[in-house]
Amino acid sequence: MAFVKVLNGWMRNNELTDYPQIPIYSTASKLGSSISSKSEFRGKCVAILVIILLNFKYLFRSLDVSLDSGFDVEFKIFIDCLCELGMHFLLYFKFNLNFLRQIENLWKELQIDSDYAAKKYFWNHKVIYYILSANFSVSLLIYDIANMFRIWPYSDAGQSTTISIYRKNPIHYWTIIVRIIIIHPYNLLQTFILFDLLVLAQTALQHVNMESHRLYRASNIDIKTLNIKAMRNLRLKFFSTQRLVNKMNEFFSPFLFPYCVIFMNRFINLLYFGLFVQQSLGTKIYRTVGCVGMLSLLILVVHAAVKVYTKSQEVMVTVYKLSLKTDYLRVMNEISLFLNCGGIGFSFGGIFMINTSTVFTFFSILATIIVSIPSFTR
Repeated sequence: MAFVKVLNGWMRNNELTDYPQIPIYSTASKLGSSISSKSEFRGKCVAILVIILLNFKYLFRSLDVSLDSGFDVEFKIFIDCLCELGMHFLLYFKFNLNFLRQIENLWKELQIDSDYAAKKYFWNHKVIYYILSANFSVSLLIYDIANMFRIWPYSDAGQSTTISIYRKNPIHYWTIIVRIIIIHPYNLLQTFILFDLLVLAQTALQHVNMESHRLYRASNIDIKTLNIKAMRNLRLKFFSTQRLVNKMNEFFSPFLFPYCVIFMNRFINLLYFGLFVQQSLGTKIYRTVGCVGMLSLLILVVHAAVKVYTKSQEVMVTVYKLSLKTDYLRVMNEISLFLNCGGIGFSFGGIFMINTSTVFTFFSILATIIVSIPSFTR
């Protein structure tokens, strides 16, 4: 397996002389597409079964809602249910073999499969992102397991609101047990798919960035290397990369919105209970572990998305420097077309592009929410 080969060399601190080819159909992508709407009948059945089992929790909780006493469904549970259904259906209907074939065709236009530096960048970053996301996912698993022990419905634990729900009707407890068994591998699969797309986009832009630097260094030695053909090839590769990222964004953008909302919803909920609800030391510890894991995984995904935008800006800066080295009209026209393209990046639910400024704004809003939490406790 290519990933194991790279991981083995990476752990031994031995740089590989020949990295494997960059795969479009990774293990995570194959698994994701195998349970899509375009898969075989067996795959469709597995996908529907997974969606049903994961949403048993919300189904049985909704059956306990008392219409006589008004609408008493927790807002957090409603948001979680809505966002999870959105993610399930996006993965089921959008992420399929047809989608992967379109990405593969756009990737082949770049013609960088034989580039050693591109393969090295792809595999090293994929290993890092996979290891970190797996570690953060383990912290979420620890939180869920510890939480299951706390709300064991047959114990003599205190009658908190959450525990009383499970003691009143233990079926809620067992639906969550089934959910935990499925949700963590399923969430890890979704996260790996996101990183496959992000690292692939980063690699394409890294290759274009290296080509622009190579052209800039060559022009310092001989200005004749900065000709119309070289500039046009660079521009076409950048445009091909833009088309590749735009195609990925058809899945990534709508998927990232509920993905972030779920994690932020749970993070704020855990932070509230951890800071303002009286509880034992053990409960505080495992809730802190879950809180850190959720926030770290979210930051990792957002960081990888921002890196796509920053790499495209690095290319723009180099191309602008090239414009200062020539006054040849045809080359200047190519450079103008290049610079008018703008940046390349992923968007957040089609609302705004994910870049450094929007991320700063996002975490500023998060900090404001955290600071304002005490006012809701009064």
